[in-house]
Amino acid sequence: MLNEDSWDLREDKWKIAWKYPRPQRVCIFIWTTLKQRLITNTERVRKEIGTDPSCPICGHDSEDVLHVLIDCSEAKDIWLNVIWVQLAVEQVADVTEAVLTIA
Repeated sequence: MLNEDSWDLREDKWKIAWKYPRPQRVCIFIWTTLKQRLITNTERVRKEIGTDPSCPICGHDSEDVLHVLIDCSEAKDIWLNVIWVQLAVEQVADVTEAVLTIA
């Protein structure tokens, strides 16, 4: 849950999440992604609520936010079917860049 202690309106990542008019749930997802707050298997292990950091879909050894959204073979298949982001997604290096590409 979001609270005042978890965000700073002056931070660029927060501004990116809320810059364009879109449904609030989309803005929250973008913000969560930019803050690396999605609960991935790597995060579960870090928080000691999981034991296996690997991706259950492709078996990659570390399921982090970038892997879930861009690097996983299943995610790549999905993005390759979205013509307007096809070329940009193939060159994404970090989560912020990924969100800016698809936002």
